[in-house]
Amino acid sequence: IMPANLPLGEDATDFQFNFLKSGGLPLVLSMLTRNNFLPNADMETRRGAYLNALKIAKLLLTAIGYGHVRAVAEACQPVVEGTSPMSPINQATHDQAVVLQTALQNIPNPTSEC
Repeated sequence: IMPANLPLGEDATDFQFNFLKSGGLPLVLSMLTRNNFLPNADMETRRGAYLNALKIAKLLLTAIGYGHVRAVAEACQPVVEGTSPMSPINQATHDQAVVLQTALQNIPNPTSEC
């Protein structure tokens, strides 16, 4: 479903962004949480589908995590003259972003198979 020739290229990034904007994450998560996912498929096919859904969920959740950390970091920057100030963030949101940033550093390479 995603451009595969350059997984880190602009086309792939655009696809991921648009997939997230159009509600792709809830769709993928629902595949993982429904107890009737592929009810007529054999076990091997179902396991393969779950593995692919997990890989897609990992990619999307990682992208959202990095986006959240970036948004909090940008909100903490001083206001540059001539620009609109961003909404202030509270200490709890900042602390959560720091924990998330640390956790994201421990996620295996998002381009790897697992």
